[in-house]
Amino acid sequence: MSGTTRRCSFCLKTVADVRRLAAGQTAFICDGCLDGCRDMLQALQGGNAAWRLPSLVCSFCGKNERRYVLAGSIQGAYICDECVGHLRTAN
Repeated sequence: MSGTTRRCSFCLKTVADVRRLAAGQTAFICDGCLDGCRDMLQALQGGNAAWRLPSLVCSFCGKNERRYVLAGSIQGAYICDECVGHLRTAN
């Protein structure tokens, strides 16, 4: 990924404004957004809500067969539940 300033694809904060910025294949996500994604996924998985959108590809692992996918602020930035878990434990 090229560009002059790396920024979170979900909240748009720059690398200087966050504690940690994880890089995916086509997106970045900060530690704060990972926490928010984890909380949203826990709420969704605790209820009966479930969806599968095979047209959405995770910007971090490149797969599209995950059960839950969250969208970022930058168009085309997505993260799946599995990547949220992997990146959270990588802290």
